[in-house]
Amino acid sequence: MACCHKNSIKKFAGADTLATSSLLEWAIRKYGKFDLIFCGRQAIDGDTAQVGPQVAEKLDIPQITFAEAIEYLNEDDIAIRRTIDNGYERIRGRLPLLITVTNTAENPRPLLLSGTKFQMRLLN
Repeated sequence: MACCHKNSIKKFAGADTLATSSLLEWAIRKYGKFDLIFCGRQAIDGDTAQVGPQVAEKLDIPQITFAEAIEYLNEDDIAIRRTIDNGYERIRGRLPLLITVTNTAENPRPLLLSGTKFQMRLLN
């Protein structure tokens, strides 16, 4: 199951990265098993790029940052194209995994895995 955070809870508006990542970790654990978690690279207000990595650390899962595209995905593995200083690199990971995406990432669309669509839960 994929899990997405749509909007932060209004009580947490202006919260620091620790509070935000703790809230997201709680929400993700509440909904149970997941394969992929997508986060933006950084917020425009704090510009710290810490929430996604903190969530991954709290959930004890690996992360890939600065992702621009998913090049390969199956039930266990993923290959990501990510931005580096003078170009791109291809990096592989094992699921479950947290991915932070850049503003130049491809638009999301429903993924197919062995002919079956991923289930996606949107956290409101």
